[in-house]
Amino acid sequence: MKYKLNIKNSLKGFTKNKINIKGYKLPSKNNCFIIQNSNIYNIVIIKKRLAHPFIYKVVHKKYLKLIGTITELLTSEDDTGASCREALNQIERFKAEVKGKYREYLGKEELKEMAKKLKILQKQAKLKEIEIYENQITFSAKRTR
Repeated sequence: MKYKLNIKNSLKGFTKNKINIKGYKLPSKNNCFIIQNSNIYNIVIIKKRLAHPFIYKVVHKKYLKLIGTITELLTSEDDTGASCREALNQIERFKAEVKGKYREYLGKEELKEMAKKLKILQKQAKLKEIEIYENQITFSAKRTR
C-alpha cells in the first residue's frame, strides 16, 4: 500500500516544536525521516484506517516472536516450573501491551484470533506447571518414606 505525502513550501522553515497529537507515531531508526530533501522528525498517523497496516505489522511480528519464545519455554526440560511462569508472564505482558497501545487500531477478528491462540498456550503452560508441582510432591513424598 502506497501513501503520498505532500510537503508545502511553507513547512520548510518549520521549527521542531513538541505538539501532542493523538495517533500512531511511526517509528524510525534515526528519529528522522528524509522526505523531499527535508528532515521530518515525527510522523503521526491520525486516522485509524491508515495506521492499521503499520500497527498490524508491528503487533504481528511481536506476536510471532512471543509464540516462538513460549513454545521454546514450554518444551524446555525445566523441573522447577520457572519456564512455565516465565511463559505466563510474557503472555500477560503482551496482552497488556496490546490492550494499552494497539487495541483501538486493530480489528476485532485479529484480536480474537491472537487471544484464542494465546489462551491455548496459556492453558498448556498452566497444565505443565501443575504437572511439575505434582511431580515434586510425589518425589518428596517418596523421599520421606
